[in-house]
Amino acid sequence: MATSAFTRQLAYFQEVTQGTPPADWAASGVRLRPKADSVDTSAFKRSVIEDERSRENVLDTEQKILGIKGGIEFPFDLYATGTGVETAGGAQVAATALSTFLAHCRGGQHRSNSTTISAGTTTTATVGATTNISLGCYVGVEDTSAADNIVYPRRVVDIAGSVLTFDEALPFTVASGDVLHGAITIFDDEDVLEDSGAGPYTFSWLLSEGRGSAREHWEARGCVSQIDSIKITRNSPPEMSVKTLVASHRTPEAMSDPTWASDPYGLAPVAVGPTTSLWLEDYGTTTSTQRHAIELSVTPGSTREPVETLTEVQSGMVGRSHYGLGKDDTVAMLHTLFSQGELTDFEAQTVKVVRWSRNAPAGQGFAVAMHRCEIHDPPSSAPAGPSLGMKLGLRALRDTDSVATTDLWRTRIAIVLF
Repeated sequence: MATSAFTRQLAYFQEVTQGTPPADWAASGVRLRPKADSVDTSAFKRSVIEDERSRENVLDTEQKILGIKGGIEFPFDLYATGTGVETAGGAQVAATALSTFLAHCRGGQHRSNSTTISAGTTTTATVGATTNISLGCYVGVEDTSAADNIVYPRRVVDIAGSVLTFDEALPFTVASGDVLHGAITIFDDEDVLEDSGAGPYTFSWLLSEGRGSAREHWEARGCVSQIDSIKITRNSPPEMSVKTLVASHRTPEAMSDPTWASDPYGLAPVAVGPTTSLWLEDYGTTTSTQRHAIELSVTPGSTREPVETLTEVQSGMVGRSHYGLGKDDTVAMLHTLFSQGELTDFEAQTVKVVRWSRNAPAGQGFAVAMHRCEIHDPPSSAPAGPSLGMKLGLRALRDTDSVATTDLWRTRIAIVLF
């Protein structure tokens, strides 16, 4: 029976034992809504080895040797969205299917509380409680006197009693009655990323194509995922390109069709452009210097690398021990209007901070930040339509100053849902 190639679905499961999938996908799996045309199952095939024993005749052929059914990878894209809800005052923002997956990719997630504001300035807020608010985490600040209900993401850089200090000045003076919204901060946690077997920190995946009784399924086991790029394009939703490494897999002839009781998770995204900002400033400076971003792409880095073996110590981890953390860079490529300041900063090795954010009502916002970075590539001129522009290559540095020593504070990159 023929079935559609346009109805693609994904589900993940946080493995309890590395390489072991759930007994019941419908009961334990978490479904996501990827971009439909980005899911590719073509790599799900067993490796084949040639039998090279000597032959008596030139035209003799030995049958193939069946190799490992695994050691592959598959791609997919996801829209970058917010938390999906406005978290009530005094409550901690809830983890989502997306934030749990992003934490799997980067190692950690921090979830702050929503709370009330009694007073403040453009860079501070006196709040009702600091529960689940830590140095380096993000919160969202809303000017309730404004009609647009826009929430602005800010990093907490100091906590003095009930007074929070933010890394960037807000476009309004904080006042009594304004709201501090909880946010989810995805950050790098090396303890998680350097050994997938320690948790374990691996996922199983179920990839499905087709409809109804003709639906086909591929199961991937002992997997880790990495975000290869974050694409930010004018008048399009921000999206993330993901690569997943697979230790072993099963193909449709060995799979049954789960009966799902719930809908897949995937919020409607918002377009880049309206209430979108790019903050680029010297490290430690709170001035809200906004730049025109013509093009922006982010490569988060933290590549995962498998440790290949001759053995299968854990079922499902065929010829693979675990996944470690490769050494690479977190970089952003920015096309903006020409400025001599960046040429000066490059020569002086001035440390910078950069944050792109799609500011939006509570639950819809998304941001990406490198809190301490350098202009790594020599700035070069590049046309910006009829005007003179320039391209900057920014490379993240760990925030190793004396404020805090946590992974949350020192992360090279923060992905924020608010």
